Amino acid sequence: RIAADDLDVVDKQGRTVLRAKLARTTVELEAMKRGKFLVPKGLVKGAEVRLYRDPRGKISIANALQTAPPSVRGSLALPPEVESPTSDKWEMDVGPIAIRDALLTIGFTNKPVKVKIDRGIVRVRQGPKDEKPRIYFDRIEGALVEPSPLPRPIRIAHAKGLVRLAGKPLVELAARACVGNSELRIHALVPRKHTAVRITGDSAGLGGALGRMGLKIAGKKKVDKLVYQQGPVKLEGGPGCKDPTTEDSPDAEGADGDRLPPN
Repeated sequence: RIAADDLDVVDKQGRTVLRAKLARTTVELEAMKRGKFLVPKGLVKGAEVRLYRDPRGKISIANALQTAPPSVRGSLALPPEVESPTSDKWEMDVGPIAIRDALLTIGFTNKPVKVKIDRGIVRVRQGPKDEKPRIYFDRIEGALVEPSPLPRPIRIAHAKGLVRLAGKPLVELAARACVGNSELRIHALVPRKHTAVRITGDSAGLGGALGRMGLKIAGKKKVDKLVYQQGPVKLEGGPGCKDPTTEDSPDAEGADGDRLPPN
């Protein structure tokens, strides 16, 4: 079992790209003898993640984590560093990692986007033939904090997606956002680096229809960054906009909030 408290990770520009009050994971040592980094479960709580691009276009948090010490890499479910380019690649099977009370800042634009994540699950996979890992996230609940045209943050009732660090498409995301009891469902696709985000929108209720209208207007203003179309979006599972938010089970974190979730 590996743990880290009050963790800060800083990139080469001196910006804090990751801050976590608590990180807990378990690592299977026997699997490492076979070249597989196996993390059956984990918990990250009270995290702030800030995504920027470095001068070469790479995400700064990835570069910062590459130089993190072994204890930090282990607590965040990252495999040991590869000693040379000719070394065999590590297979990875990480998760589920429970995320609680996180704030994600996406600083790729002039006005950063901030998403509050109340809870969610993250998994990381890399097979023997994969060039780089794939990151899966599911059961995401939270709210869009900034930018928001409403007095209160827009609730994200359920979201899931996949990020490929190699291959296409780069990012796939499906989310159910709520304006009151109205529902806006979106499917977002980033084909590859430096390309426009392709969004398909579907809705139920007046608030959802207004959300689709906002996406359509944004697509016309920023044709180089956003391509929008209306169409059916299927997103199964998770709470709806008329359902209350999920309550965390005390068995998952314990009274002190630092226990690992079950497999």
